[in-house]
Amino acid sequence: MKISTVLATCTLPIALALAGAPAFLAPAAAVSLPAGCTDSAGEVTCVFTATGAEQTFSVPAGVATVDVTATGQAGGAGGMFGSPGGHGGTATRTLTVRPGDTLYVEVASGGGAGGSTSDAASGGNGGGASDVRTVPAATPGSLASRLLVAAGGGGGGGSNGGVAAGVGGDAGSAGVTGGCAAAGGQPGGATTGGAAGTGGCYATATAATDGALGTGGAGGSIFGAVNMGGGGGGGAGYYGGGGGAASADGGGGGGGSSYAPGGTVGLNTADASPSVAISYAAAPPTIVTAATTTFGVGQAGSFTIRSTAVPTAVVTEAGALPAGVTFTDNGDGTATLAGVPGAGAIGSYPLDITASNGVSPDATQAFTLVVATPAAPTVTVRFDSAGGTPVAAETVPEGSPAPAPSSPERVGYTFGGWTLNGAPYDFGHAVTSDITLTARWVAPLCDGRRATIVGTPGDDQLRGTSGPDVIVGLGGDDTIRGGGGADLICTGSGDDRIYGGGGDDHVVAGGGDDHVWGGAGNDVVDGAGSRALLHARAHGVRTNDVLRGGAGDDDLYGGPARDRIYGGPGDDRLWGEGAPDLLVGGSGHDQLHGGSGADVLRP
Repeated sequence: MKISTVLATCTLPIALALAGAPAFLAPAAAVSLPAGCTDSAGEVTCVFTATGAEQTFSVPAGVATVDVTATGQAGGAGGMFGSPGGHGGTATRTLTVRPGDTLYVEVASGGGAGGSTSDAASGGNGGGASDVRTVPAATPGSLASRLLVAAGGGGGGGSNGGVAAGVGGDAGSAGVTGGCAAAGGQPGGATTGGAAGTGGCYATATAATDGALGTGGAGGSIFGAVNMGGGGGGGAGYYGGGGGAASADGGGGGGGSSYAPGGTVGLNTADASPSVAISYAAAPPTIVTAATTTFGVGQAGSFTIRSTAVPTAVVTEAGALPAGVTFTDNGDGTATLAGVPGAGAIGSYPLDITASNGVSPDATQAFTLVVATPAAPTVTVRFDSAGGTPVAAETVPEGSPAPAPSSPERVGYTFGGWTLNGAPYDFGHAVTSDITLTARWVAPLCDGRRATIVGTPGDDQLRGTSGPDVIVGLGGDDTIRGGGGADLICTGSGDDRIYGGGGDDHVVAGGGDDHVWGGAGNDVVDGAGSRALLHARAHGVRTNDVLRGGAGDDDLYGGPARDRIYGGPGDDRLWGEGAPDLLVGGSGHDQLHGGSGADVLRP
């Protein structure tokens, strides 16, 4: 398969077939390539030859680049004993194109006329150029829209048997001087036409003309004398070559200039016939969709058959369709089976599907359309576990109730049932459309009160608000800070750090080795873990706190106010401070340390 190499990029609007040839996309039949186009080894080539009229090419659907090779016409030989014309040029270029709009093709056009004489020794005509453009020749701006040009060669000078006439210039070259210093024409350039040849022995000769944009200059002519030779005409090109001067032996015409920005230009040294060849990579069709589908009686059905191909394929079918169903080629390599099968259409319908684009081989598929009693419609019930374990969706017949799934789980929470739009959902109700149910979770308790802030099983940073909060930590090593209100804080099983805050807080330490700082309020701190470090102190604020040790070996520190400190079952250490404190030991081997106040110590 050919892969185009982009020599230059030129974005064009371009359509689908050669003018006057069958279109690539036929509505109901397999397609073939347009006249003048052939397919070989994955490449389609369309060749345009000289017809004397403008021709067109349109890019097929699915084609993004085309390779263009243009061949210019050789200059004509001078009359009688005249000299040969010059070689035409060649030009190649790769164009980036868009499917659908037209390129205009000119072959062997614009060569300058050879000069005439009183006898048959006229100069040869300049060769015509071959080009591709985006604006038709009859429309202003056409010459400026040319994308590449292969120039024509200059015409040879005519001779009636005297000194040798001038040879026509090759594309891009000057014509050769003839007898009696009859100069050949200059070649066309990149920005201007070639100058006409001058000189010769006869003042009565008609002067040759300069080349111009797109056309060659005319050769000089001479009448009323014998044994004279006309000048060769200039070759056409991006700019045409100048005509050769007339004399006893006329000068050759100049060759035109070729043009292929980003491409290549050269000479048609073999003097091949002028032409334009446009080629593009191609791929035969492949049908890529399944070979069967099922429609329900009385229900609208649709199935798209898809193919891949370059250019885009036409998709056709052969075989009887059930009543109410149609087959439509969409013009983009796909076709659609669609419709509502009528009553009594139940059965299998074999169809032969063909995709063709003119590149061999066509793709065929033995397709089966099945018409059956339609399946009962279903609805889907989805479950949003709202942070709990996932619950799989359920598909149930429309109008039937959905079975209740297994309850999800969420650490620290109690599952409170499913809700729909915030209301409890009754699984006995019929489901008539797709719905999503959301889990309701009940927060854990802390000393009999429902939590307002709950941690996770991981290590959390929990912070209360300015009001009274109920904060519950879970399994990780948490840092919990109460806010300004009278907070109730329950720690989890990790080794937690708790800061009561400014209110009268109640802290219930959990199972880990917790550090608790009561804060500025009159706090109650209950230890419950394996070991707790409980502080009533809060930056010099005098508050009356209650500290209770837990099951572990606790350290309990009173603050500057009147505190009540109770040891638990472990071996605890209790410290009073400045005010009269009450220190009560527990059942373990406790150490009680009074402060500077009148403390009461009860081991």
